[in-house]
Amino acid sequence: MRFFKKQHYGGGVKPAHSKAFTLAEVLVTLGVLGVVAALTMPTLIDNHRDKVLVTQIKATYNLMLNAFDLYKQEHKCFDLFCLFKRNKTETEIADEFATMFSGSKVCDNSNKNESYCKSYPIKGQKPYKKDGKYDAPDSFSLKGRIVLKNGSYILIRNYAECKHQYTTIKRDDNGFVISSEEKTVDVCSTIYIDANGNKGPNQFGADIYRVSLKSDGLLDDPNNIKQVITTDKLDYVKYKLGEDVH
Repeated sequence: MRFFKKQHYGGGVKPAHSKAFTLAEVLVTLGVLGVVAALTMPTLIDNHRDKVLVTQIKATYNLMLNAFDLYKQEHKCFDLFCLFKRNKTETEIADEFATMFSGSKVCDNSNKNESYCKSYPIKGQKPYKKDGKYDAPDSFSLKGRIVLKNGSYILIRNYAECKHQYTTIKRDDNGFVISSEEKTVDVCSTIYIDANGNKGPNQFGADIYRVSLKSDGLLDDPNNIKQVITTDKLDYVKYKLGEDVH
């Protein structure tokens, strides 16, 4: 079978029907590739960022648990209440706990203006709506904050009583308050973890997690950090603060 007809040009042989791409065809191809890249790049970037966050979460959570064990060994106590005493301030607990981490710093009045000690809002695991706008239900404050050598933060909140009142607020789809209810919760202390400092997204279920110390001495896991560590998957919904609820 003949695929092309031989023709002689100055002693050489070349196909009779050779054809190159036109400029228009090249531009169309590049345009299609550009559209595909524009559609897939954000997803690839988000996936890579989430993988990095999972790695950072695992590292910080393990550092914290090891520090808890080390503190109990050094102080010859059987549970965490030797650290999280009811009569201790959050700053006192942070100062003591920080000694378990090499190269750590505690935020106080002497360094409150440093970028690693400034307060910032924490977005909800799912879009949190307030008065018709997307808002943040919590904040990462200065008091009780430990800055670790790897750039992650630990925040201590200690309560005078383990059993205390908590107000739950029910809102409509636009974030306006429908009703509120007082509930009694069993939380002696709350330990916040921000796996990458204040770099963002600063959101529960992404880079920020809470661990609660209950009156029985056990740690509760309201943001499912153990599930993230087991599955290597984050569980949060992205949204921007201050945008109108549609």
